[in-house]
Amino acid sequence: DIDPSDSKRWLIVAGADQSDEAALVEVKRLKALVAELPDNLKTAALPPQIYLIGSWRRTAVPFKSHAIAAAALEALLPKLPYGGYLRAEAQWCPDATAGTSVGPKKDSTVVIKCGP
Repeated sequence: DIDPSDSKRWLIVAGADQSDEAALVEVKRLKALVAELPDNLKTAALPPQIYLIGSWRRTAVPFKSHAIAAAALEALLPKLPYGGYLRAEAQWCPDATAGTSVGPKKDSTVVIKCGP
């Protein structure tokens, strides 16, 4: 088990796609769902991001604490068509590096590449 205090950011992972285009659809959907959260959860959410793990693009919403991420997941889960789960960013995406931006310039999303 991971101690919730061991990670600086917690992720609600709610998408898995093979293309940037499909992942951007997930980002847009997650942005809309986060906007519907209660204020205390909505303001704690960081913009959805795409994590590249192997050839898969995982779409996730970062939070700064496990407790807030868990509460947000509970609120979002009924609205997520394929479900979602919590992950500690540092353990789930080791050696993360920012990659290229994808999507329209005004709404671009950085793809974060996870280590081996």
